[in-house]
Amino acid sequence: MILKKFEIEKRLKERKRFKRPFTFETIKGELSVMREIRGKGVSLDLSEEGMGIESDKSFEKGEVIKLHFPIPRMGISIPVFAEVMWVKAKEDRVRAGLRFLQ
Repeated sequence: MILKKFEIEKRLKERKRFKRPFTFETIKGELSVMREIRGKGVSLDLSEEGMGIESDKSFEKGEVIKLHFPIPRMGISIPVFAEVMWVKAKEDRVRAGLRFLQ
């Protein structure tokens, strides 16, 4: 991987390209009102500890989201919980780095 000048690689595990669609849900609170947010995204890369994603919905650092990865041959989706570690806006999309929760 080529890093830009002064950029430090923080990942402890090797990541692989992994481009798959997923859906997600999260709960956000504003002024004592909780609301459920649902959205779609695509994974970009994957490691043992987390993954990079892109979506049209915004995320906040520290937020916990529930990802659903479809398994078409079985007609099910696998739920995975992850914490948002970083967020970067990219035009009309958002990129985020997630850490899987156990």
